Amino acid sequence: MKALLNKPARMVKVRVGGFKEKKDDLYRFLELVGVLDLREVKEAREIVEKLEKARKLHDSIMKLLGKGDVKSIDASLTAYEYSTLSLDKIERDVKRIEEEVYSIEYRVKKLEATLSYLAELNRLAELLPEDLEASWLSFRGKHLTSMAVIGKAPTVTEFLSKYSGVKSIYKAVVDEEEVAILVFPSIDYNEYARELSRIGVRHLQPEVLDDVKECRTIGELRRTLPRVIGEKTAEINSLKGELGKTVGKYVETLGKYLLYLDNTMSSSRLTVATSELKHFVFVEGWVPEKFLNKVLKEIRESSLVAFIEVEKPRKGVDTPPSLMENPKPLRPFEIITKLYGTPSYWEIDPTPLVAYSFAFFFALMNSDVGYGLAGIFAILLFLDKLVDDPSSENYRKFKQVLLISNGLSVIAGALAGAFFGDLLSVFFKTQAPVVMTFFTSPIELIKLSLIIGLIHVNIAHVFAVSKFISEGRKADLLNEIGLLLSELFGIPYILLLFFNYEVPLLGSLGANTLLYLTLAGIAVLVVANYMLMKGMGLFMWIFQVTGILGDVLSYVRLAGVGLATYYMSMTFNTMVSLLSGWFSTMIPPFGFYLGLLVTIPLLVVVHLMVLILSILGAFIHSLRLCILEFLSKFYTGDGRDYSPLRIVTSRRIMIK
Repeated sequence: MKALLNKPARMVKVRVGGFKEKKDDLYRFLELVGVLDLREVKEAREIVEKLEKARKLHDSIMKLLGKGDVKSIDASLTAYEYSTLSLDKIERDVKRIEEEVYSIEYRVKKLEATLSYLAELNRLAELLPEDLEASWLSFRGKHLTSMAVIGKAPTVTEFLSKYSGVKSIYKAVVDEEEVAILVFPSIDYNEYARELSRIGVRHLQPEVLDDVKECRTIGELRRTLPRVIGEKTAEINSLKGELGKTVGKYVETLGKYLLYLDNTMSSSRLTVATSELKHFVFVEGWVPEKFLNKVLKEIRESSLVAFIEVEKPRKGVDTPPSLMENPKPLRPFEIITKLYGTPSYWEIDPTPLVAYSFAFFFALMNSDVGYGLAGIFAILLFLDKLVDDPSSENYRKFKQVLLISNGLSVIAGALAGAFFGDLLSVFFKTQAPVVMTFFTSPIELIKLSLIIGLIHVNIAHVFAVSKFISEGRKADLLNEIGLLLSELFGIPYILLLFFNYEVPLLGSLGANTLLYLTLAGIAVLVVANYMLMKGMGLFMWIFQVTGILGDVLSYVRLAGVGLATYYMSMTFNTMVSLLSGWFSTMIPPFGFYLGLLVTIPLLVVVHLMVLILSILGAFIHSLRLCILEFLSKFYTGDGRDYSPLRIVTSRRIMIK
C-alpha cells in the first residue's frame, strides 16, 4: 500500500527525567541515543544567551572563511577535541584571528582608496599641460588655495560664473568633461568644497600628492604615476595573498569550531526543551515508534534516567514532526512534495502519487531516446560541477529525480520511435518501430492529455472529499462533491458535444445523461457556496466552474511540449539534411565530405539546444501540474521535518 498511499512514520511522545546534578550527563546521553526530536517545554534566559553567543561566533567564523575565499571544509572532531573546547576558548581564538585578518584587510582598503585617488590624478594629468607646475593641483596655504577639479561640462563653468571669488588659471573641455585649476581664498575652502561635491565635480585631496611629491611638473607626474600605480597594485595583490594565507592556516581549526558550535546550538535546543523541578530535570520529545524499543532498552540500561513516560499523540492537541517513509525508489521524489510543504503528521504523504505523476509527465513531454540518453549523460558528467555541495541530500535526491525521469523518457521514446526526432529516417533511412503513434497523430495526443488531466484532477478532488469527511467540514465537503461531479461529467460532455469525442467509460453514458449529472453537480456547488459565503456564494460558483475547465485544459501542455520537442528536432533534421544535400550536389566530388564537416557540428549544436529546452520544459511543466493542479486541491503541507537531537562528528561545511 505504501507504493500508492503513504503516511508519515508513527510517532510517540517520550518524557524522561533524571537528577538535576546529572543533567549535563543526561543531555549528552540523549544526544548519543540520537532519535529524540525535542518538544519545547520552557525557555531559560541563560540558555538563550548561550545560543545567541554560539550563533554570533558561527557567523564570525563564516565571515572570516569568506574573506579567505574558502569554498568548503571537510570538518571532523574527535571526542577528545570536543571535550577540550568551550565557547569562551572559541571566542578568544576567533577574536585573535579577527584582529590578525582585519589588520591586513584595513591595509588593503587603505591602499585601494589611495589607488583610486592616484587613478583620478593620472586621469587629470593626461588632460593638463606638461609644463604646468604639479603644486597647482592641490595646494592649501594660509591665504590662498588651489585645486584641480574635473566634472561633466558645463558644471565647472557654471560654478565659476556663480562664485566670483574663484579664479581659473587653466580650463579645458575633453570628451564632455571639464578640467580646471581653481584658485580662491583659503577662508572659503569649506564652502566651495561642499558646493563642488554637491554638483558632482571631483577635486583632489592634498595627501594624494604625497606619493609623487618629487614630481615638479605635470610631465614628470605623467611619467611617474604609472610606476607608482603599479607598485600600489602589486602591494595590494601581495596583501590579498597574505590575507588568503592567514585565513588558510586556520581553516582546519575554524572547521572544528564550526562543528562544535553546530552541536552546541543543537544541545541548546535540548536545554530549551527542558522543564526543571527542585531536584529533577525532565526532557520530552518525539521518537518514531519503530525506534521505541531500542530507546527504552538504552534508557533502562542507563543509570542517568530516573523516570520515563511514553504517550501516543492526540489529534487536535499534539503536532508531532513528520518522518517520511516511502519505498526506496520513490524517496527522491520527496523533494518535489517538500517544494509545496512537508506533510503534516495527521495527513497523507502524497509522494508516491507525485512520483508517478511527475515521472510520467516528464517522460511524455520528453519522449525521445536520444534526448533521454543525452540528458542522463549530461546529468552524470556535468551536473555535479554546477552546485556547491554535490554531497548534500537534497541535491542527491534532485539528481536522482532527473535520472529516473530521463530513464523513463528513453522508454517512452523507444515506444514512440523517436531518436533525436526523426534523425534515423532522415539521415540513415531507417525507420524505428513505433508503438505509440502520438507524434504522427497530434489530435490523439491532445485527447490523451485531456483524459490524463481529467483523471489526475479528479483523484485530487477525491482526496479532498476524503479529507473534509474526516475533518467534518460539511460545507467544504459539499463544495468538493459539486466540483467532482461537475468536472467528472462536464468535461466528457463538452468533449462529446464540441469534438464528438467519447471519453472511455463516461462518454458511453450519452450527452443527455452527462448533461443532467453535470447540472446536478453545479446545483450542489451552488448550495455549498451559499453555505460558505451566503449571498456572495450565489455568484462565486461561476468562477469555480470555469476554473474546472481550465484545470483540465492545463494538461494539454503535455501534448504541447512533447509535440514542440519532436517537431522542432524534425525541422532541424530536415534543414541540416537539405544543407548536406546541397554540398553533395554543388561541390562534387568532395561535397559529401565537406557536408559532413559542416552538418555534424551543426546537428550537435541544434540538438543540444533542443535538449536543453526539452528537459527544462518537461521539468517545469511537470512540476506545475503536480503542485498547482494536483497538490493544491487537497494537500496542506504545514508539517515540520523530524529532526532528532544527535552529535554530528563529520560533515562538509559550505562557505557562502
